[in-house]
Order: sequence, then structure tokens, then C-alpha cells
Amino acid sequence: MFAVAEATRTLGAVVVGFFVHGLLDMTYVIQIFFSLIVIILIDWLVFSLTFLLLGIVLMLLAPLLILKRNDLT
Repeated sequence: MFAVAEATRTLGAVVVGFFVHGLLDMTYVIQIFFSLIVIILIDWLVFSLTFLLLGIVLMLLAPLLILKRNDLT
């Protein structure tokens, strides 16, 4: 997570440097904005992958559970 935070800070500073000349305080505001966007996107990605993996596990286990249930009856 620290590597991602450092990468977003660096990328934010570089991108803002192209658009804003001479306004150092505005550079930091835009840099923080980019950092927040990336953190939100990473959180969304982790959340999505978690549910995707959970769905795959359930799809793989469902036939086994159905077969076991049929054996009991």
C-alpha cells in the first residue's frame, strides 16, 4: 500500500507540473485529488476481486455439496 501511495504522489506531482506553473499550493491540492482517486479505485478493485473469487469458489463447491446431499437421502 505504501508503494501505491508513493507512486500516486509522484505521478500527481508530475501531471500537475505540466498544467500548473507557479502555483505550488494548487499543485498539492491536485496531487491529493489524484491520490484519493487511485486509492478509491484500488479499494474497488480489491473488493471486486474478493467477490469474484468467492463466486468461483462457490461455483466449484456447489456440485460437491449437491452430490453429498443426494448421497444422504
